[in-house]
Amino acid sequence: MVVRLGPGPRRRLRGTPERPPSKRRDDRARRLCARSDPDDVLGAGAPCRWGHESLCDPPALPDGRAGRAVGAGRGSRSRRCAGRNSAGAPAVSFYEIFPWRSRGAYETTPYPSGMNIRVVARNAVRPSYLPVMTQKIWVRLSHGHNRERKAARAWAARHAEDMNAWGSAVDPVLWREGLDWAAAFADFARPRLDRLAAAGVNLGGGGGVELLYLLTRLIRPALALETGVAAGWSTSAILAAMRANESGLLLSSDFPFFRLADPERYIGYVVPDDLKRRWTLRTKGDRRNLEEFLLPDTRVDLVHYDSDKTRNGREFFLRRVRPHLTNRHVIVMDDIQDNLVFREYAERQRAFRVFEYEGKYIGVAGAGLPALERRRP
Repeated sequence: MVVRLGPGPRRRLRGTPERPPSKRRDDRARRLCARSDPDDVLGAGAPCRWGHESLCDPPALPDGRAGRAVGAGRGSRSRRCAGRNSAGAPAVSFYEIFPWRSRGAYETTPYPSGMNIRVVARNAVRPSYLPVMTQKIWVRLSHGHNRERKAARAWAARHAEDMNAWGSAVDPVLWREGLDWAAAFADFARPRLDRLAAAGVNLGGGGGVELLYLLTRLIRPALALETGVAAGWSTSAILAAMRANESGLLLSSDFPFFRLADPERYIGYVVPDDLKRRWTLRTKGDRRNLEEFLLPDTRVDLVHYDSDKTRNGREFFLRRVRPHLTNRHVIVMDDIQDNLVFREYAERQRAFRVFEYEGKYIGVAGAGLPALERRRP
């Protein structure tokens, strides 16, 4: 849908009442709606999308404020029906797109996922946050985020297989153990996350944690590395499997969710205390955390990447971690449908797997994957 938004009179943004309609304004509105135009897909004289004949009678929005049809403001170049935009698509009012743009909105109306502009600004001036936030904004503006998504999703869908069938074939006993753990952990974590969600803090859920549990049990990594902790679903899966292995350490890299107040307290929110003795967490962003983690003699057996989903972020990570991978390593990458980085990496490997999970795709590759699959009958 193509949308064109006019800024509208300043008094409308401040939430002051709309001026009463006048006969002159009403007559002008009827002339505009009825005006013939080569681009007018409605045809001459057709009503706008709301069935109104006049621009001075726009639809009311759910909160009771008067809406404003696109193209109805001062300086509009449109001479067609106010209920359509320049491409003929249904128009959307300014307040339908930006419901927080009204008086007092910054105090009373939460942004999506609990975002508040004052909180973002306060976090941005923190010395440890500003460089990472600036880097994230620059990458998204310069490289985009959706350019390869269609091709990446199509490739992932072609190669996707059933995770349950694969896990059962590799090791049915450990796969069942992972499924049982994932179900029990969900019963533990969900109530805590639901209470946060009710307070306006949404940390998201876990995707494919049973797969991480299985891989950790099979590989028995001396050292595992993950990026992107969030609530701590994947962290808990790896740590629980390490406890069952009675060996292994986990290095976790994250950056606080800066749209929340005091965001550090939510990192690893659902990780049980009795699992944390094998865990090292750093929260300065991947680039700074990896400098601390990946020392010259560091060797990593298992990698789970779930942080910066952009091409720039993924390519940087793969370059940075490559010298530290053992000859039996496995890399797990979430949300590979966002771009083609995993495809390019996987096609240079001896083996790779793609699993669909709740409409998204998880990629698995690495030098150690063929050895794991030799367990299959």
